[in-house]
Amino acid sequence: MDRKRFGGLLMLTAALLCTAGCSLLEPEGTGVERELLCQFRAGSRYAVSGNQYWEEKDPGWNTYWMVVSDQHSRPEEVRFTFTEDVEREVFALDKDYQIVWNRTFGSGKHSMPVQESVMGIMFSAPDSEPFHAFGTGMHPQLETPLTGRRLSVLGDSVSAFSGFIPWDDLAYYSNMNFGAASMWWAVLAEHTGMEICRVNAVSGSGVIVPEEPSPGRSVTGNSDRCRDLSSRDGEEPDEIVILLGGNDYLNQIPPEQIKQSYLSMLAKIRKEYPDARIHICTYFESRTLPPELLEELNGLLRSIAEEAGAGLIDLAGCGILSGAPEAYLIDGALHPNERGQILIGARAAQQLLESGAGA
Repeated sequence: MDRKRFGGLLMLTAALLCTAGCSLLEPEGTGVERELLCQFRAGSRYAVSGNQYWEEKDPGWNTYWMVVSDQHSRPEEVRFTFTEDVEREVFALDKDYQIVWNRTFGSGKHSMPVQESVMGIMFSAPDSEPFHAFGTGMHPQLETPLTGRRLSVLGDSVSAFSGFIPWDDLAYYSNMNFGAASMWWAVLAEHTGMEICRVNAVSGSGVIVPEEPSPGRSVTGNSDRCRDLSSRDGEEPDEIVILLGGNDYLNQIPPEQIKQSYLSMLAKIRKEYPDARIHICTYFESRTLPPELLEELNGLLRSIAEEAGAGLIDLAGCGILSGAPEAYLIDGALHPNERGQILIGARAAQQLLESGAGA
């Protein structure tokens, strides 16, 4: 199947799913082992006693939270390896956050079933110990020219899901909304066969805004934050997708100032990740920006992509306002709901595949 037909199939599938429900496109065949997406919290671990559990701050430990709804298909079994000879608790929770099972593990390779009642599984690991969890019985990745490439995202609140970004207090989305599997960047990765490398998204941020300093944090896009796109294990991205600039426009930053700062940011990214391909996203329709201002913003982003020699992912015209605003937007104004996220993720996948990226 050629890229244009495949991309068209993605958009048709997304439109049908957003009408009938929010299950994602699944490739034929089941039963493979795949790495699971885990939410991450640095400097903490969980302790368990009976049916009670609590978080303890500990700078030498990290917490990993595997939520079933963050995955694109439900794992039958979770497999994991602890390399350090120290005992730690691993426990599963149901939808009411009650303990389903609790086990103590030391070093070695381990596995546990993921029963239907399990909503998520909590792991703790020393900071010096790399941790990855894998699920069996998973749907296989789609085979595309981008399969296996590592995807990193630099974004604002539209991309900010708690547990996957640098600072959870600057997230907009969480499992209280829906599973991370429906976030546009997760849909993009799943529909192209890519792996999530890093999501560096901050609510309220732009390339320039917020202009007030945030102690101990590089919040704006054109700061050290744009150089923080590697995975926790230090793997560098192959593809970098940027969805930034909307908040700069909403804060009435002059377009020429946005452009120069954006170009400066791209230069920093290229210096840090010389082998990665960079793609700039335009913005989808919303009730926040009138059509003429949205087109002005998107025209600016298109000109930046052209001048910088970056790829363009044009989210404008994705159909997010094809019905009532509440159909695809949480607040009926700006932020996509689950259906809206799936729609723009499928649009991004279509754009990347039709552009020949990965060929």
